[in-house]
Amino acid sequence: MSNEIQHIDIEYTEWVAELKQRYRNAQLKAAVKVNSEKLLFNWLLGADLVLKKAEERWGEGIVEKLSKDLRTEFPGADGFTPRNLWLMKQWYSFYSHPAGTQKLKQAVSVFPAPFGFIGWSHHITIIQQCK
Repeated sequence: MSNEIQHIDIEYTEWVAELKQRYRNAQLKAAVKVNSEKLLFNWLLGADLVLKKAEERWGEGIVEKLSKDLRTEFPGADGFTPRNLWLMKQWYSFYSHPAGTQKLKQAVSVFPAPFGFIGWSHHITIIQQCK
């Protein structure tokens, strides 16, 4: 093999390796973004359940009804079980109504951006393990 062909082969191999790494990085960024958007949805749904006082307004079985309605509308989506909806409410309440000053409450009443880097199951573990 001539030196020119070897040089092209090495250059090509390095380029393909770089492309693979760029694609993997893009996949990772997309996964983080999807996770963050799902968590934002969970946060807002939890806020709705708390702020609308859903149980007082529509009755005790509202979370179960909401679960059924969402699962019917989005059959391929996961996360709309009654248990998960209760966890969304608990999660929002945990961070938006902490013991402490009003200033702290205001600081976490909006979705904290760093939450997007943590998986839902980890958030659940945190709220269930903390008092």
